[in-house]
Amino acid sequence: MYTQPAPGSTDGDGALLLFTRLKGIDENGGEPAHNDDFPYLIPSDMSKGGEPLYSASLVLNAELRDWVGERPLEMIERLGFPARNLFSEIPNGRHEPHDLLVLGNIQPAQQSAVIEPLLGAVKPGQERQFRVRAADGSLVPDVQWSTRSLGSPISAGSISSSGLYTAPAEKRMGQDSVPAVVTAKYRINDTTYESSAMVLGRFELMSVQPRAQSMLSGREPVDIHVASQSGGDLEWTLLAPGIGSLQVQGPGHAVYTPPDKVDTLINVQKIQCRDKLSGETIESTMIVLGGSPGALVEPVFVPSIARGQTAAFSTDIEAQYQRWSVIGEGSVDAHGVFTPPDKATSVISLVLCQLVYDDRVLATGYAVVQLSARRELPHWSSLQTFKIRAPNNLTRAYANGYQQIPLVVEVETTTVDFDGEQYEIPLTDGEIASIRLADMYTGDDIEFLADEQEGIEYGSGEVTFTHKYANRFALFPATAAGPLQRQPVPEPRNGRTRFRELYLHTTARDTQKFFVRFTDKFGGVWESTSKGDEETTIELIGVPPPYVDPEVGPGHDFNIVRERVWQGPVGGDDPGSGDDFTYYMESVDYWYIIYQSLGRPIPFATLQIEENTSTMQWESEQISETFFSYTGYCFYPYNFPGYDERPPRLSFDTYFQRLGLEALGTAIREEFEDDFTPAPGQLLVSNHRVADMRFWYDDMAEGDPNKRFREKLDKPVIFVLLDVHGNRHRLAVGYESPTKEDSRNTLVLKIQ
Repeated sequence: MYTQPAPGSTDGDGALLLFTRLKGIDENGGEPAHNDDFPYLIPSDMSKGGEPLYSASLVLNAELRDWVGERPLEMIERLGFPARNLFSEIPNGRHEPHDLLVLGNIQPAQQSAVIEPLLGAVKPGQERQFRVRAADGSLVPDVQWSTRSLGSPISAGSISSSGLYTAPAEKRMGQDSVPAVVTAKYRINDTTYESSAMVLGRFELMSVQPRAQSMLSGREPVDIHVASQSGGDLEWTLLAPGIGSLQVQGPGHAVYTPPDKVDTLINVQKIQCRDKLSGETIESTMIVLGGSPGALVEPVFVPSIARGQTAAFSTDIEAQYQRWSVIGEGSVDAHGVFTPPDKATSVISLVLCQLVYDDRVLATGYAVVQLSARRELPHWSSLQTFKIRAPNNLTRAYANGYQQIPLVVEVETTTVDFDGEQYEIPLTDGEIASIRLADMYTGDDIEFLADEQEGIEYGSGEVTFTHKYANRFALFPATAAGPLQRQPVPEPRNGRTRFRELYLHTTARDTQKFFVRFTDKFGGVWESTSKGDEETTIELIGVPPPYVDPEVGPGHDFNIVRERVWQGPVGGDDPGSGDDFTYYMESVDYWYIIYQSLGRPIPFATLQIEENTSTMQWESEQISETFFSYTGYCFYPYNFPGYDERPPRLSFDTYFQRLGLEALGTAIREEFEDDFTPAPGQLLVSNHRVADMRFWYDDMAEGDPNKRFREKLDKPVIFVLLDVHGNRHRLAVGYESPTKEDSRNTLVLKIQ
């Protein structure tokens, strides 16, 4: 991945370049040493309304240009972008100066929608309107709105049925900014969707960098940057005592230059910036030193301290020679304990400690304290309940790394007193996110799979992981009637209870025992085993996957069944023997791969193909031979909720498509024949018999590695399937040896 600026751009306009090696290419290509080594390939053309006509381009190496047909590129159909966006090729958007350039746009899918605004900021008690807008720009009606605070429930805002968000009152904001999530639930085309946005309740709608800066007199100037949510003009002021100078450089940017000399060791100069539109102000504090302080005070910086809190400081000065003091608001006692004012009017105070001997100051140390007008909100202090259980008592999964054991962790806190009232304060989102399984015998945490992983990769050995999310695979079969359904997480019985779902994956074929732990916001670790014995640990079992009969055919676990879906005219007198091959020079058969276990059919969930996706065979190896068969395939993943990946047509190996362009007299029949479309969870392999395929052998490639078609396509196709329970099946589908008569008429399934 590379970022690339647009030609002449100074405002960040540009492109993200993704260099991708396609599966059919054996080696990586080169990479540009610098961004400007690659041309900028998004045209700057604008519509009559002033909108960009293009937002994305696709480039295909000239080596592969001749492999592209007239219909849209299959790789474009498979590209996935966030928020349900798609790459859309524009009409007449293909150009071939050398490589193939395809112009287009990233556009939202028809069913996508987005909340406006995606990020908002409001002051205490203020309001912000949220809306949901569909892909065509229209407002989505009948939206169900909800909001939750990412901090304390005391600092939660509210949202109306029309999407009007109200920030919490000032006394309920315990931090400079209180993040909350606004969620919209809506329906498009009879399907329910959810979208979320972030809103920040902020004490200040302005921000400044740096908030405080130390420097020696006579040194380099300091850049100060201010951002304001209102967008109003900014006014800068050098407050008293007015040492040094201030120059405004532009919107939100000023430069402070310290004086060449100061009379005292530590000097505080405040710079104020005022938003003329909102009237709000913010300060940046410059600490100008006349020399080296000579002593150390720790911590050197306290980022936030509110009314009711204290901060303890230490120094390298011996106790009998210490003298503590404060520049700014607040007080410090003789032992270095700082107490902020009840109501701060400024932001920065300095805590000083001087080394005093015979009434002479020999050295000084200082620390910077950032004052907060907020009052620290309370946190929960103890747990009422900490449990783990498996819904439906489902404690088993096939040890294939993909089938999951869903687990529910329940944590209930005790009530908390705040201003004489009892509040229900549950675990924070961060604390909930820290919940993890731990091995009962080793005490080690069980690692999480990456978010994008659906399970443990084949060949990983005997390992166990957890996952944050449910995957598509069915749960362990309870009876021959079918798999158990996932149970919804229980509704909290009070505001102190929260649940977290964890999903166990294992390839270990034995019983394992686990407990759960989490880390609180202060770094403390809590474990379920500290709350007694009831549902504080759990035993989970990895079950060996079912045995698969290596034989194929009726009465075995796997079978391959042929169905004639199309045939050309009869090529001779058909004696009515039911021979589907001898009297038909052209035909298409669909061969269905059928798998059953314990007497019931098991559909497939995922498919990977190891190398070639088609295989082929001539009637004989004679140069003049034209009777020929080739295969395509179609896979329709089982239609789990949220997964409806209906295939649009049959797929063929691109090497075969290239060979067909040069040697096949009949067009490849890609579209499904009549009503013969696959069902969810079904794999079919198509066999196409033709009489007009010019013979090919790889010496005809004349050294071009991309034309060694026989080397690529004479092999069976290796399908690697995961069934709906996550069990892996590696299958080879191809023809019998060409030495066997009529071998191109029949496909053979072999379990690998």
